[in-house]
Amino acid sequence: MFVCTRDLCGQFGVRGYPTLKFFPAGESKKPIDYNGQRAVADWTNFLKTNNVITDADIPAPAADKKEL
Repeated sequence: MFVCTRDLCGQFGVRGYPTLKFFPAGESKKPIDYNGQRAVADWTNFLKTNNVITDADIPAPAADKKEL
């Protein structure tokens, strides 16, 4: 679990919880605020919208296993 110190929270504009920010790789990139729902599909859509991932990065769902 990550705990935000007062200085760090102030640096990134965190004023309340829960606050979700995505930090892209690379020192020159700024964090991106996430204000969407907390479902996996919403987070995935956020990452795709911000060009972090593409459909090719998302694994196909596992095939249904049928018992004999």
